Amino acid sequence: MMHLEQIPLFKPFIGLLIGILLGYYLEIPSNVFLISIIVFLLLGLIWMYGNFGHTRYIALSGISFLLAIVSVGAFNYSIKKDYRPVVDGLYTYTAVIDKIISRKSDYSRVYLDVLSIQDHSINHSYRIVSNVYDKEILPGDTIYASSFFKPLMKDLNPGQFNVKKYFAYKYIYHTTTLKSDKLIKSSFKGFFHFQRWCQLSSKWCRSVIKKFVPQRSASTVQALLLGIKDDVSEDMLEVYTKTGVMHALAVSGMHVGILYLGMLVLLKPIYKRWKFISFLPILLIWIFSFVTGAGPAVLRAALMITFVVIGKRFDEDSHPVNLLLVSGGLILIFQPYLLWDIGFQLSFSAMLGLFYLMKPLQNVIFIKTKWINDYIWSPSAMSVSAQLATLPFSFFYFGNFSFLFLLTNLIIILPLTICLYGAVILLVTSQILPETLNLIIGSILDKIINYGFNVPLQFIYSLPGSFASHIYVAFWQVIVLSLAIFFFGFWLYRIKSGRWLLTSLFLVAISIFGSSFRQVFIKKDIQLSILHSNKSHTVAVDNYLWTGAANSSEVINNNSFFLNGYLREFGWNDWIFKTPEGIKYDTSMLIVGNQSFYILDQPLYLYSNKDGIEVDYLILGNSMYLKMEDLLKKFKFKHIVLDGALDYSKYSIFKKILDKENIPYIDTRVNGAYRVEL
Repeated sequence: MMHLEQIPLFKPFIGLLIGILLGYYLEIPSNVFLISIIVFLLLGLIWMYGNFGHTRYIALSGISFLLAIVSVGAFNYSIKKDYRPVVDGLYTYTAVIDKIISRKSDYSRVYLDVLSIQDHSINHSYRIVSNVYDKEILPGDTIYASSFFKPLMKDLNPGQFNVKKYFAYKYIYHTTTLKSDKLIKSSFKGFFHFQRWCQLSSKWCRSVIKKFVPQRSASTVQALLLGIKDDVSEDMLEVYTKTGVMHALAVSGMHVGILYLGMLVLLKPIYKRWKFISFLPILLIWIFSFVTGAGPAVLRAALMITFVVIGKRFDEDSHPVNLLLVSGGLILIFQPYLLWDIGFQLSFSAMLGLFYLMKPLQNVIFIKTKWINDYIWSPSAMSVSAQLATLPFSFFYFGNFSFLFLLTNLIIILPLTICLYGAVILLVTSQILPETLNLIIGSILDKIINYGFNVPLQFIYSLPGSFASHIYVAFWQVIVLSLAIFFFGFWLYRIKSGRWLLTSLFLVAISIFGSSFRQVFIKKDIQLSILHSNKSHTVAVDNYLWTGAANSSEVINNNSFFLNGYLREFGWNDWIFKTPEGIKYDTSMLIVGNQSFYILDQPLYLYSNKDGIEVDYLILGNSMYLKMEDLLKKFKFKHIVLDGALDYSKYSIFKKILDKENIPYIDTRVNGAYRVEL
C-alpha cells in the first residue's frame, strides 16, 4: 500500500495546485504573489540555517517553503490573467499564427498572437482565437489584417459547453474571423519555429497515410497515430464514444508507452554492448510527442519515461507516483492553465488509478495459469483501474458510459498496438521501399482496423443497453465519487475491513440519490424553451424538438454542440420524433398548451389576407423584409424573438429596427435560451 512517506512530492504538488487556484479565483495583483515568494523563501532559509536550536524552526522552514510553492503557482497564473489590452471592436493589426487547433474543409481554427495594433499601445502579445479562411496558413506566418474582435461565445443553452470560460482559463477572451481577401500573409522566414515544424511533420504523416491506406481506414489510422480526428465520420465518432474507446483516438500516455516498449524490444540485442543506446527510445518518444502536438497527456508520459530511464541509468529508483507528480508539476509550472484542461485531468487521474488500484485489484483474484493472468486478467485490471479513476470526470464532461468498456478495451488493445507499429513502419518504408510494398502494408492496416477495430465496435454499439448517454453529474458529485473510489482502493488493500467498502458504497449512494432527487425536481413540470442553435429555429418541449423544418434529425445532428447539453441538463436519454399529446404544429406554427409560436420566414404579403393574427411568440426568419408598421398590423404578438437562425446581417438590421421602435424582444444570441412558462 502507498504511504505518504514514499511520496515526498505530494505536499509540494498539492501546494502548487492550491496556488494556481488562488491565482485564478483571487483578484490580487501578481506583484503581491511575487513579493510573497521572496518573503517565504527568506523566512524558510532563516529558520533552516539560523542558530535557533529548536526542531520547531525546522518545521516552520518547511511550512515557509510550502507557502513559497503556493505563491509560485498563484504568481504563474495571475501574471497574465488580467491582460486585456483591447475591447470589442474593429482593429487593424499585425499578428503571428502560433498554433493550428483544427482544420476544417474551408478554414483553420488557430491561436493568433497579436503583436501590434494600429493606434493602440500593447505591452506584449495578446492571444486570441481566430477562424482563418486560408488553407495554406501555417504556424509562424505573419498576418497583416483588419477584423472585428468580439468576445467568445458563452453557454447559451442549458448544459452547453462554456467556450468562453474554457478559453478564459487560457487567458483568451476574444475571437475574430479572417477571410483570405482581408489579410496579407507573410511566410515564416526564420531558421526554426517549433509549432510550424510540428504542423509540417504531422501534415507529411497524414499525406503518407492517405496515400497508402484505403480511405475507409485512413482516418482511423491517423487518429490513432496522430490524434487528428478531423476526417473521422460523425457516425464512427459516435461508435467510438458510446463504446468507451474514445481515449484510443486521443494520443495519450498509452500510445507513448506502447511505442516505447516496442523500441525497447527492438534495441534489446544491442543494449548490452552500447548502454547509451537506452536514450535513443527517449529521443524518438519526444519526437513523437512533438509531431502529435505535444498535448498534456503525451508530455506527461514522455517526462515520466525520461525520468525513469535517467533514474535507472544512475541506479536510482523512485516511487512512480513521484515521477507522475514531477512531470505534472513541471507542466503546470510552465502552463498553469492546463489544470483545467480535460486531457490533463483524464490523463493524470488515469495514471493515479493505475498506481493506486491496479496492483491490489490484481491480487483480489489469483490466477495460476500464466497466459490467462498475463494476457487477460492483467490488461483487464489495468483497464478497470484507469476507467474507475477517470469515471467521475468522464461523467462530468461527456455524460457517457459504456457498460461493456472492459470488453471493448480488451478487443482494441491488440489491433491498436499493431496499428501503431504498422503506421510507424509505413512512415519509414514510404521513403525506402517501392510503392507497391507500401500499398501492401497499407492494405494490411486497413484489414486490421476494419475487422479488428471498427466491425467489433459497431456490433457492440448496436447491442441494446450497451451504453448510457446524457448522464448529468454535478461538480460536487465528482468530488464524492472520487472519494468513493479512494475508499474502494483502501478496501482493496485491506480487504478484511468491510467498513471502507461500506463507506465507498455510501458515497456512491449519496451521488445517485442526488441525481435522482434532481430528476424528480426538474421533471415535475413541462420544460418549454426557445433554444439557441446555429442557422435553425428550435423550440424544445421536454425532449421533443420543433424546428420548423421537414427533417428535424438533420437539424439536431448539425447542432449537437448547442443541443446535447440540454438533454443532459434535464435528464433525457435522447430526442424523440413522435409528437407528444397536446402539441399541434406545422412548418410555421407550434401550439403547446396555451402558448403559440410562429416562424415568420417569408415576406408579409404571402401570409393570410387576414390582419391581426394572434400569436404569443413571433420568431423572425431570414427570408423577410421587416417593416414594423406592416408587421404590427398583420400580427398581434406578445413577444418577438431573434434566435440563432438569423444571419448576422439580418440580426443586426432587425435589432436596430426593434431598438429604434422601442419594442422589447427575446435575443437568444445574447441572453441564451428563453424558458417559457405554461
